[in-house]
Amino acid sequence: MLLKDLSDYYDQLLENRPDDVAQPGWSSCYVKGFLEIDQDGRLRTIIPAAEKRGQALKVPEQAKKSSGIKANFLCDAISYFLGIPTSKKPGDSASAEEKAKYAKEADRARRCFEASRKLHHEILDNVDSLTAHAILSYYDSWDISGAEANPMLLSQTDVLAAGGFFAFSIASENDISIAMDDSDVKAAWNRHYEQDDADATSMLCLVSGEMSPVARLHPSIKGVVGAQSSGATLVSFNDRSSESYGHVEEQGRNAPVSKRVAQAYGTSLNYLLSDRAHHVRLGDTTIAYWSGYNDQANTEFISLMAFGGNMFIEAKTSEEGREQEQLDTTVRKLIQGKHVGIPGLDFDSPFYIVGLAPNASRLSVRFMLQSSFGIIAENIAEHYRCLDIAMPKGSRPFLVPFALLKAVENPHAKKPVFSSPLVAPLMKAILNGEKYPMGLYQAAILRIRATQDDSDKGVRKVNRVRAAIIKACLIRNFGRSKEEVTVSLNERRSDTAYNLGRAFCLLESIQWYANEGETNIAARFMNSASATPAIVFPTLLRLANAHLKKLSTSKKGLAVNLKKHLTEVLGESRVPVFPQRLTLDEQGVFFLGYYHQLALRFERNGASDNVQDMDAGIIGDTANEEE
Repeated sequence: MLLKDLSDYYDQLLENRPDDVAQPGWSSCYVKGFLEIDQDGRLRTIIPAAEKRGQALKVPEQAKKSSGIKANFLCDAISYFLGIPTSKKPGDSASAEEKAKYAKEADRARRCFEASRKLHHEILDNVDSLTAHAILSYYDSWDISGAEANPMLLSQTDVLAAGGFFAFSIASENDISIAMDDSDVKAAWNRHYEQDDADATSMLCLVSGEMSPVARLHPSIKGVVGAQSSGATLVSFNDRSSESYGHVEEQGRNAPVSKRVAQAYGTSLNYLLSDRAHHVRLGDTTIAYWSGYNDQANTEFISLMAFGGNMFIEAKTSEEGREQEQLDTTVRKLIQGKHVGIPGLDFDSPFYIVGLAPNASRLSVRFMLQSSFGIIAENIAEHYRCLDIAMPKGSRPFLVPFALLKAVENPHAKKPVFSSPLVAPLMKAILNGEKYPMGLYQAAILRIRATQDDSDKGVRKVNRVRAAIIKACLIRNFGRSKEEVTVSLNERRSDTAYNLGRAFCLLESIQWYANEGETNIAARFMNSASATPAIVFPTLLRLANAHLKKLSTSKKGLAVNLKKHLTEVLGESRVPVFPQRLTLDEQGVFFLGYYHQLALRFERNGASDNVQDMDAGIIGDTANEEE
């Protein structure tokens, strides 16, 4: 259960990374600025945070707000602290509508200030602390009516207009301190938070199984791509059709989860989505992952292995660089089926992966997987074994999910999202060792048909990634064996579709040599040749005879070798007759044969030094030139 797993992870974070997560009753927040007051409560200035995003602080847990007025303790919007609207006051020449709108905003800001004043008095009235006295004195002495003409505030209009959350800082004779750092103030808030729990309705928590105060509203989750920047909820009820009988407009009481569990899972998920080593984004899906034990080592390993983590985790020191190299070596060993051993990895630890996507103001769970770290790592390794295919030197050894999705995406789409509908089924197939989504295979075939070779842009119809997708799907989805569907060219294979693909590549090479580096066979005939060979190949062979005749006038030996090679591939034992049409899986075999023959051409001609060569223009064939 997702909420239970995240709640347990929170306990792990409190034990192992207490500085990175908020304690119960507290939350993480980016503070845009500080209201600096002296010990008598007089506002001295407003200090903007050094960072544009704001200063990250642990603040008292903040209430969820929609359109109502609800004050937060010590950290809130500027209207709650100053009692003035953030918009500029309209001048005398403004319309009556503009003046009425501003008056409404000013009235709301005044009520926000009063709500904040009441809350701070409620919590701090009996606290004997200089910080508490300064804050209460500020609320009792601040003049809202004169705030708009305050010279100091007028000089800070840009800071105030930026919005966001602000906090109090207290200036003493020798120092300036943040109000939330005062131990007496902290203790007062913790007492208030516990008292709120005691006053709340207690029900049986569906996660912990204990009678506890229930969270009416669940925490906002930030960091999911496409969701609201202010956060979206994982659990919410605001539609009558979703509410239980007798719990109309009771929100979280429809499915009771304790405040402790709600705060725990919200903090854990927000931590995962803020740490780059614990999440990755694919299309419109944000994938978060964590380990039950040895979290840092296990997640870094999965981040590298499953998502190419070394693309976004930089090695800043030589020691970190050595660790990265060790991880790379370990991944390769695991894919090769060899024993691996890295200190810190726990292959018996439970491992969790969840995929989240935006759904209006809520989040939808695309998938949730839980297994042992070792099983997930082995399933990922097997996935890479299925994808393993001949490749140019210097290219990345692992085709991460992002590369697979990008290879089947329409590059001319107005808003390409890297095949979002395929993200969840692809990840489930990889992590569970299941069949790949047929949509991925079909999309790869479609992209081959829709793409045209362009050597200037380094684009090829049948490139390494699409060929790897086809190979992997042939093995898992169509039941082809790894002995049949090999990594590189299998010259002993007698499969008709495979040899037709090889023959098409050879026909392309013959034209390339005859026309001194120019060919258009793929653009004109590949799509139809892969679907209806009986119609297309007779025409291609007639063209090949003409090209061989032309080539023999200048390079007779090469022409003889190319013709001999083509005759072997199209021999009666391999292609007894040209099929009228090829099935979907046979079309994939055709393209795989084409790619394997193309890869061998690069290897024998020494053209694989450039990673882009496999996607660029035509380079000579396997036949050796004889003069």
